[in-house]
Amino acid sequence: MAKAKQGKLPGMKPDRIVAVEKAATVLRDVRVERMDLTQREVKAQDDLLKVMRENKVHEYRLDNTIFVVARGKDKVSMKTIRDKEEEVVDAEEKKHEEAAAEVAE
Repeated sequence: MAKAKQGKLPGMKPDRIVAVEKAATVLRDVRVERMDLTQREVKAQDDLLKVMRENKVHEYRLDNTIFVVARGKDKVSMKTIRDKEEEVVDAEEKKHEEAAAEVAE
């Protein structure tokens, strides 16, 4: 006859589930990596903002990306241009935003 298994006693650690532990470890490591990348991105954005202000540049294009210093904010926004048509639309929107900002001032 098989002996009955004793239940868990209070205060005992639960059994390890190797598959869950491996998946949890991967998620934890990815989260730590993402947090490090976020810190690097913030520093890079601050550095770019500083250099753009020193050179009195409000907009800069690099390949298919446009970097724009946000008016009145310590922030650089980054826009990726997919094609020429989208670039024209973005340029027209910017002109409208600038005109509205001038009227507001």
